[in-house]
Amino acid sequence: MLEPQLLEACKARVGSSLRGKWTLERLLGVGAMAAVYVGVHKIGRRDAIKILHPHVARSSEVAARFEQEARAVNQFHHPGAVEIS
Repeated sequence: MLEPQLLEACKARVGSSLRGKWTLERLLGVGAMAAVYVGVHKIGRRDAIKILHPHVARSSEVAARFEQEARAVNQFHHPGAVEIS
């Protein structure tokens, strides 16, 4: 079960900006390691944005696995598959 403080922290990110390019529009879901948001790029593109929880991101091993997963998924090409950036 998710701690209420973690869920509230994730909800609080809605409306914030990432790198001056993305606005977190809506929280889609929260798991043990990350939260997923609808992000709107300044050019209007909508994408899902997955953000590791701060306590998880502090682990260099977990962060490396997160990046490795993104690279592996991007090697798979199919019309129904999403691109990770």
